[in-house]
Formats: sequence, structure tokens, C-alpha cells
Amino acid sequence: QAAASEGAKHQIGIGKLDIENESGNPLITMRSEPGGESHMEVAIDRIGVEDLTGKMVVDDTRGEQVELKLGRLAAGSQGPMNVEASLKMNSTEGTFSLLAEADNVDAEVGRL
Repeated sequence: QAAASEGAKHQIGIGKLDIENESGNPLITMRSEPGGESHMEVAIDRIGVEDLTGKMVVDDTRGEQVELKLGRLAAGSQGPMNVEASLKMNSTEGTFSLLAEADNVDAEVGRL
């Protein structure tokens, strides 16, 4: 978790986003109890992200700006960065699961 440095922006690009679930299964289920307690469950069978890119400028532990580049924005990139994942979260049980596979993972970190 890192906020963008003052005057900078986080930038994330996605060429294509594909979210799929089996027929009859909701992506998100929410309910509220009479006492005001809320529950949420998220179950996404497949999340496909094609051509993921990103650029973030943050302050390091010494207060100096560093830049992180992902995907085709990184020097020496070998092609688009693609990710396939599944996501499960249940607030009542306190569980969270994100399983992901990625190809062509390229990242570059450098000082500004």
C-alpha cells in the first residue's frame, strides 16, 4: 500500500478485462441484518486481464521518489502482461482468496 507522491498519479492500463461466472452464480451477494450488521460475499470464477500496464511514483522509506513500471512500460518488456485469476471473499467467515497466474511479467523500479 503506497499513496502516489505529491503531484504524481498512479496509472493502470488494461487492454481487455473479462469477468466470468458459471450460470446462476452471482458475482456479489450482500445482505444486512436487522441490527445493522452487513455481510458480503464475492465469488468470481475467472478474471482475465490482457495487456496490463502500470506506472506508479511513490516515496521510498527515505522520502525519495521512486518509479515502478509494469508490463510494456518496463524497459526490456517481452510483450503484453496477461493475468488470469479467481477471487473469493466472505466477510462473515473473514476469508479472502485470490489465485492468479501471469505471463510476460516485466517490472522496472528506479529513482527519479
